[in-house]
Amino acid sequence: MTRVRIARRAVPVLWVLGMTLAFVAVASEAAADPFIPTWQPDGRIRLKGDPGFVGDDVHNATGDDQARRAKVRAGRKARFFVAFQHDGKPIDDTWVVTGAAGTPGFGVAYRVAGVDVTSAITAGTFQQTVGSAGVAPTIKAVVKVAGNATPTATKTVPVTARSLINDATDTVRAVVRVK
Repeated sequence: MTRVRIARRAVPVLWVLGMTLAFVAVASEAAADPFIPTWQPDGRIRLKGDPGFVGDDVHNATGDDQARRAKVRAGRKARFFVAFQHDGKPIDDTWVVTGAAGTPGFGVAYRVAGVDVTSAITAGTFQQTVGSAGVAPTIKAVVKVAGNATPTATKTVPVTARSLINDATDTVRAVVRVK
């Protein structure tokens, strides 16, 4: 049987080498999981009566692939439901939610849990605190078409959530066209 001997001088070198490898492993793990986690709001939207939301796991500032469209007669309303959730590592965050205001021919109103938040959302001052569970209260967006609205006129209502921690955003769109 062959016996392997390690010189006493080699032991400290091996110890330093082992500690260096351990440090490199910890440092590379920390690089993969930074102190500022990566996450962002993820908007979803549905039209009243839809079975589910669209836009889950789609992130952009334009609302592309996360929009709902409604054709509405003059004098009627379209009701949309907008929900934002965390995508990525759950963390306590606050989002600023902004949305389009009404224009001639189209009124726009926003409600959360029955409370009118229209002025705050259109002013860009409405904030939603989102816990680590990652889901914010649903926003109801109502677009009312004026009685004298021009047929085929269209109103696009983007609604955006922006993280106050890392400025990540996501936008959904409600689009109403007059029948």
